[in-house]
Amino acid sequence: MKTSPNASFGWLISKSARMVVRMYQKEMAHLGVTPPQSGILLVLSQHGPMTQTAIGDLLLLEKANLSEMIRRLRDAKLIETDNSPDDARSVVHTLNPKGEAIANEVLKIDGIMDKELKALVSVESAKGARELLMAILDLSHKP
Repeated sequence: MKTSPNASFGWLISKSARMVVRMYQKEMAHLGVTPPQSGILLVLSQHGPMTQTAIGDLLLLEKANLSEMIRRLRDAKLIETDNSPDDARSVVHTLNPKGEAIANEVLKIDGIMDKELKALVSVESAKGARELLMAILDLSHKP
């Protein structure tokens, strides 16, 4: 079924996002992680130890959903949870070597997916789409 040329911009972005998540799910199935879980692994790989709140803020994930994802990553022995060195009442999550290896595989998949998605349109259109999506994401940082 072809998408209507009159579909609203927000609807197109929402539907496209779901489609891209499905593409990532297919590519990551052999790694044993979901796209949202892979986001947690990438954030920890790039930023080092972080609290659940900090991870949620970066990934725009709700606390309840994030708690479950972190539990599953811990159960899969991809991340470790320890007391924060800055605040004994808080915990931080870190990647272990197995989690780091999965994060590196996710980065490879992300690079392949990026090329495939960019190949759908001209270079100028891809730059414009990236600019638009970044502007939308920047809205999350405004009060």
